[in-house]
Amino acid sequence: MSAVVGLAFCRHVGGLGLIWSVAFWFLVYESPDDHPRIQKDEHDYIYEAMGLDLPNKSVSVSGDFVGEVIE
Repeated sequence: MSAVVGLAFCRHVGGLGLIWSVAFWFLVYESPDDHPRIQKDEHDYIYEAMGLDLPNKSVSVSGDFVGEVIE
């Protein structure tokens, strides 16, 4: 790929991916229950609106999900 778009471009994209990964690791929580800065009314609103209890982090980093996104 670097032969087509250049090595500098690949480094920039890789660097942005690394920054995104670190930010994602610190900012995304498994559920609203685990989030340290969420307020009670926000928590209640999320659960009422969704009606589901989805573990966001484990879903978004699962192999099946990543495979579907890449495909």
